[in-house]
Amino acid sequence: MSGVLALLLLVFGGQWYFNWRNEQSWGSLTDLFSGEVLPLEGDSISIGRSAGAIRNMIDVPATQNLVSRLQLFVSRDGLALDARSMHGTTINARLLQYGHEKKLGDDDVIALAGVAAYRFNTVKTPLFPSLWRDGPKSSPPAQETWALLIDGKNRQTIALTKEEYFVSAGADESVTLNDKTETGRLLYIRKPTRADPNIVTNLAQDLFLTAMIKYDDHSYYSMKIPAQLETKVPQSIDEELGKLSNSAGAYISKVTFCFTKTEQPLDAVQMNPDDDISCDVGPLQIVFRMH
Repeated sequence: MSGVLALLLLVFGGQWYFNWRNEQSWGSLTDLFSGEVLPLEGDSISIGRSAGAIRNMIDVPATQNLVSRLQLFVSRDGLALDARSMHGTTINARLLQYGHEKKLGDDDVIALAGVAAYRFNTVKTPLFPSLWRDGPKSSPPAQETWALLIDGKNRQTIALTKEEYFVSAGADESVTLNDKTETGRLLYIRKPTRADPNIVTNLAQDLFLTAMIKYDDHSYYSMKIPAQLETKVPQSIDEELGKLSNSAGAYISKVTFCFTKTEQPLDAVQMNPDDDISCDVGPLQIVFRMH
């Protein structure tokens, strides 16, 4: 009888321990605007605007209406899958083609439709339960932040709080923001207004700028963006992107910028995001704060 009881305890104890381990979070997403740390649990989790009573879903606020209802799936083994989102998903400012998987790594920056941004991290499951285990913590950017600039090569995010910036590249090809123009400048960024939503101008003289775009529900393009000469009236990148659509500025939150030493031969080329452009500086992406 003692042997039978011991065997039953071993079986049920092992089952309980297996279930407990399976229920522990295996990763986390940190909302880069709110600072909230969201645990990733179960076999997979979906991310998007609320689509009803769906288990294991991270709800993006309804104000971020460019995000699809079921935009991104992340599995326990760290694979991210874009579920044919309308306005696109980027990982470290590189487009994730819908229906394709990409392995996530610690500190990867995920952006949904250019209006939601998260940092991914794996979580090591403890061997045994603990009452004293603290959850991960994070701090949100300053309240006056109106957008984040993502430097995909360095997996860095920079809060935009002022009215205007000049973006330059450092010796290690990481980007820096300045209040005034300096040598090596790449972009001019201005906070958008209702009267003038055009915010980005290409200032690079020594590097060539290509914009990588999800054009519609299923097409991806790379588009050559000419540099702005000081002697001319400033022409925003929004106006250049408007050549692909009937609305200037329609793509600015969903575009990633790539600076290279070699000029793209054609003005616009359909591209496969799996064969992404190699950037000397970037890719860069601006993600707007919508809540």
